[in-house]
Amino acid sequence: MAEDKEIEFERRQLSLFETEDGQVKSPNLLRCYKNRLVSIENMSVHDLFNGFDEIRVITFSYDVAMIHWLMKKFRYGEILLGADFMVRKDTRTTEKVAAMLAGADIAAEKIRKYSDLVQKMLDGNLVIHSSINILDHRKLYLLHSDDGRTRVITTSANMTRRAWSADQMENVAFYDESDAYAAYIQEFHTAWKMSADIPYKVVAAEETDSPKDANAILKKVVETNKAIILQTPAEDEQTVITNYQYVMDADKAREKYLELLKDTGIRTTKDGVIKLNPKIVEKIEVNAKKAGIRQIRLKQVVEPYPEITFDYQNLSMNLSGEPMNLNPPEEDVKADIKHLLSIFEKYNSFVGTDPEKQQDIYYKLLNAMFASPFFARLRCEAELLENAASSFPLYLLISSRHASTGKTFFIKAILKLMTGKKHLRTLAARSCSSKTAVALQVEGKGVPFFIDEVNNAYLSHMKSAIKDTEDICERLQLDTTPMLIFASNDVTNPDMPLRKRMIFLAPKGTIPSDVDQTAWLSAGNRLISRLGTGLYCEYIRRMLPKVRNLIDQIQEELKADVSHDWYPDIMPLSSETLMEIVKDFGFDQPSYFRMLNWSDDFSENARHIAADTFREIRELYASNKRVFTIDKNTVTIETGTDTASKRRIDSWAAVLPREVIKEEPMWIKTGWIIVFNRAELEKRSGIRFKDPWYRKFF
Repeated sequence: MAEDKEIEFERRQLSLFETEDGQVKSPNLLRCYKNRLVSIENMSVHDLFNGFDEIRVITFSYDVAMIHWLMKKFRYGEILLGADFMVRKDTRTTEKVAAMLAGADIAAEKIRKYSDLVQKMLDGNLVIHSSINILDHRKLYLLHSDDGRTRVITTSANMTRRAWSADQMENVAFYDESDAYAAYIQEFHTAWKMSADIPYKVVAAEETDSPKDANAILKKVVETNKAIILQTPAEDEQTVITNYQYVMDADKAREKYLELLKDTGIRTTKDGVIKLNPKIVEKIEVNAKKAGIRQIRLKQVVEPYPEITFDYQNLSMNLSGEPMNLNPPEEDVKADIKHLLSIFEKYNSFVGTDPEKQQDIYYKLLNAMFASPFFARLRCEAELLENAASSFPLYLLISSRHASTGKTFFIKAILKLMTGKKHLRTLAARSCSSKTAVALQVEGKGVPFFIDEVNNAYLSHMKSAIKDTEDICERLQLDTTPMLIFASNDVTNPDMPLRKRMIFLAPKGTIPSDVDQTAWLSAGNRLISRLGTGLYCEYIRRMLPKVRNLIDQIQEELKADVSHDWYPDIMPLSSETLMEIVKDFGFDQPSYFRMLNWSDDFSENARHIAADTFREIRELYASNKRVFTIDKNTVTIETGTDTASKRRIDSWAAVLPREVIKEEPMWIKTGWIIVFNRAELEKRSGIRFKDPWYRKFF
């Protein structure tokens, strides 16, 4: 029984030369060198290599430190790198080509670190090739001296320090006969012809993103304008051969070339040949540019969020720890102003509101974002002035009932002006919890965080943090705490406790429905890409002394034992500065570039907020008097039964002065109603309500 198992096992092992149909084929012939043992000697690596002038090497893997050490012993050298990889089984053409290109890449990168090796290459005394046609597993060292002496070293030791340190078992044999050298040098020349030169100009070149300039194989294709053969067919075309590839520290390079070889059309022909031609190299170059774009986006994900800090003593600004030039070139400032005004011009085509009103809202947003890195410091300074910090809120909500009002687009544009970073991460409310948002705010410095797609539930979770802003700013003296900016199509009427602690902006205009929104967005993104930091640096240069003076004024107010209504307001300083810059750099000042102040333009009772609501009520009265019930002392407006109608009158109640509101919104059988004090509503809205015809009888 045991004997039968042994026979069965032996049969399974005898499959080396079987074809798929079970037929046995004749094996390929191997080149064999018949040796005779002369002696066994204990020699050092110096004994083996010393005393010769030239060296030629084929090595499977290598380390450049060993090449560096060994070349000090020789005047001239030629080294063929067979592979610097570890076995990876793969038969795909792109995998093969990627491994070959990676090998050339890694070799050049490593050699570049040794200046005397680079010098030897420059002088023509060191020539290095990378194998492309075949994966050469041989370890062969051919030595030659000017007086005619030769030595051939055949070994299992690759050209690495470890292999030649005697710390691991290696087989070493050498021949000093001239006929042995003649035989092996012929093999070396054959392999040399089937490899690609790694020239000095690739090794010595500065780092480049262009593959055709950085890679020896691709460079050869471009310079000769001819295809080169990367692989020749096997002798027996009927035999399926699995190619083994080898990756170690070449992993990254191989992966890079896999990416660059996508859709280039490189393939193995029917006769088993892989050709790399100039057309394919050009496609690789295009792929490299695409990969470079993806690399920038990936970098943005892992790069720390930018930070803005100020030195008020020296009137300077740092962006992520690097000092910014607060005397930017004039052309940079002008370019930013030009592109910013072009962004404002885009709102002229919006429908649903007066364009200038839409521009006015975004002008306020521009000022709030530009000035926001100063807010935390001013809050900390004003801590002892009651209510003084309320004019420096660390939260801003921009909300509209409809999408496509340009909120996200504009915020991204201002962040680009402030930081120079195009792809700053926009946080989505669904993936950024309120706790995460607060943590980002505590850890951040200066640059606002933007959280999009906020709804009522999210804002409800943020309520405690917003109401207790002082806990994360003044009490901890975190004077670089950044602003959180929320954008929403849902939160149209935040309640008054929140309104008092945040800036609330409500644009109404939208992109026309017949406009190609993809084209509009594409044009907008091109505008954003052109923005730099010139305008913001000029703004900060002018603002820093003004803010320092404001800090001094706050401190003087703290010393004065006088009670009055003064509070610090940065908005006049910010709007004045932007108006000055536009004028000083030769631009016509748009009408919406105007002086702002906290009370009229940003506070919870800002004049414009109530004015908008009064205008809306006037327009409703002019178009649909039937929903108004006019009594001697009250005006009742009845809206529909739908959610939108409720939101509408809730927003009225949230923003109108309390003197105007007689009764809060309520539900009756026919819909939602709100009741106003007639005299106050007439006085503030300018409407003269007509009494019903029956009023004269009572």
